[in-house]
Amino acid sequence: MLIVAIAKKYVDKENETLILTLGASCLVVPFLLFASHAGTWPIASANARLIGCKVAENCHHGFGRGGHLLVGEAGIYLLFAVLLLLGTQAAMFGTAKFGVLPEIVKTEKLSAANGLVD
Repeated sequence: MLIVAIAKKYVDKENETLILTLGASCLVVPFLLFASHAGTWPIASANARLIGCKVAENCHHGFGRGGHLLVGEAGIYLLFAVLLLLGTQAAMFGTAKFGVLPEIVKTEKLSAANGLVD
């Protein structure tokens, strides 16, 4: 929630609650919208999704770095957009990482692998 702490410097005192709510919503709403859909995608493409999600995550981190370099409201809006993208990526990646585990781990060690991945 570093983004919320940074954003609080650029808003009025009465809008701090709005910034906190916006930050939490940017992270939670993608899980509510996309996690169920990501779980229904074919298991055969789990490896491709896993790689694609990790590549997308690195791109999002690059955009986040750009948001930190921008000063003022433009940077804050970019940071909230990146937070929304990272929430979406996490919702998609969460189902893919557990979908690929049975393919790469023996059945006896699947429970331990789930614990390690989580």
